[in-house]
Amino acid sequence: MSENPLRELAALGQSIWLDYIRRGLITSGELKGLIEEDGLPAIRRLISEGKFLRWEMATATTGALLGINAFDQPNVQESKGNTNRLLRMAREAGGIPELEPVLEEGPLRYYGEEWANTIAGACSRFLARARPRDYVALQAYLPETPTTDRVLQRVRLRLRDQLHLATTVGYGPRFLHSTGQYHKGGPNTGLFIQLTAGHREKVPIPGARYDFGVFQEAQAQGDLEALRKHGRRVIRIHLTQISKGLPAFDSMVRTVLEAQAIPREK
Repeated sequence: MSENPLRELAALGQSIWLDYIRRGLITSGELKGLIEEDGLPAIRRLISEGKFLRWEMATATTGALLGINAFDQPNVQESKGNTNRLLRMAREAGGIPELEPVLEEGPLRYYGEEWANTIAGACSRFLARARPRDYVALQAYLPETPTTDRVLQRVRLRLRDQLHLATTVGYGPRFLHSTGQYHKGGPNTGLFIQLTAGHREKVPIPGARYDFGVFQEAQAQGDLEALRKHGRRVIRIHLTQISKGLPAFDSMVRTVLEAQAIPREK
């Protein structure tokens, strides 16, 4: 967890479910103070690690009663299908079709609705689509490094504090096998910012006509197609160079959030 959970919860300013796990992160006194002093309605559950199996069984049983297969992942498979189609194209042609950016400024390329003539303006319009109880997900198809972690967490916290919405950061393609199903198959309450980057080195895949960079791009494009198919609010920001693009993205988001209070769509 990036910071004290109390601050994380208080920043949202909305009703929450709170599963309180005995790991020393929050004491019962702190939790009581959060609820009573800050006025955040919450449901408290004291869960020991040994009870997780019981909750997993309860989830499967409840799903069966509701007619839901808790072990199915149709939208995860959907993204995989898109990826496999793109990889077949890569095997046949040696690459996959490149998406055309709507806007390009320095090391940043923007893919999404043409809401403005600047990337900052387009991102501002995108964030204005947020509604109460939505969440913002940063989907980073980037190398997982301490520097990248720091920048993404800084961006996440700015978005959280300005919009008062839950925020997440996930590295692709790893997050596709956890929250990916919820992103596409859950309620349409997410705003997705997909971050991709150019690859300086080509790492070959034995026996394949494409390298790992093409493989990752196919996964990103495949999930982007699935999100758009299900009417999700999503944009892509591509960093032509990570060393320059990541600070530029950080600065751009800060400028957008500091420029004005972003109006919410009704």
